[in-house]
Amino acid sequence: MFTKRISDFLRQWRLRNQKRLRKPTSTGQKLPDWYTGKWEACAYYFYLETKGVPPENAWHGDETRIPVEETPGKVIADVGQKDVPVRTSGQEKDGLTAFLVQNTFGAKLPLYPILRGNTLANRPGFHTKKQNSSIRQRFQEVINRKRAERGKSLWRGLQFWVNDAAYMDSDTFKHWGKTVWKYRADTSGENQPVSVLLLDDLKSHKTKQVLEEFRTLYNTKIIILPGGLTPKAQIMDTHNNRPFKFNVKSKMSLLRLQKYKLAKEAAVGQYPRKSL
Repeated sequence: MFTKRISDFLRQWRLRNQKRLRKPTSTGQKLPDWYTGKWEACAYYFYLETKGVPPENAWHGDETRIPVEETPGKVIADVGQKDVPVRTSGQEKDGLTAFLVQNTFGAKLPLYPILRGNTLANRPGFHTKKQNSSIRQRFQEVINRKRAERGKSLWRGLQFWVNDAAYMDSDTFKHWGKTVWKYRADTSGENQPVSVLLLDDLKSHKTKQVLEEFRTLYNTKIIILPGGLTPKAQIMDTHNNRPFKFNVKSKMSLLRLQKYKLAKEAAVGQYPRKSL
């Protein structure tokens, strides 16, 4: 009886204060003693590197992973069950990488997806024996269809890349530079204003060839964020990636629901229910 009263009290308190039981997303560990000093030094370094650069030319970029199949965080299982599996279609490890970039004012560059597949698919007109068309050609067909449905302005400037792991490597980053970053100021690509690009500590972002190419061709200085400060100092990681992935997940769930309804309606029409 006492336990039931406590349970009812907690439930009413949650409803009254608009609280709910949730799965923890992070652990509140104490930061190390050197963290504050490292953060202050990093902030002063950013101040010196961006001094004199207009806010519209100060950009932030980050990659985020989008899985093809979302696996639930919790599933219904028997009490005391040690092994709790979850059914999937076998695509839980597949996905793509989306490269998001925006400036200090919030203006965004076109989305740059990195798909998983044969790297030869980046060559125009590439075909495989198992497929009638390459990944690049099939993705381009989707873009053309969306342009016809929603207007060219929505999908204008969209570029993408294909590699074995759907990962941002040096070749992918240089391709993004000449197809997206080059046209950040105008559509002709001739105007290259003095700019800074803040990125995380990824190997493909800080190679000598990449740094020199962006400095000479695009008049851009790449600033690398020190390791360990990304969750606190990377704007894309703290404010943009989560809502972006949530919107993508919602769209994919809605699309699956629509396909399920269409398949169900087709099955009902093929096998009409008999009246009793």
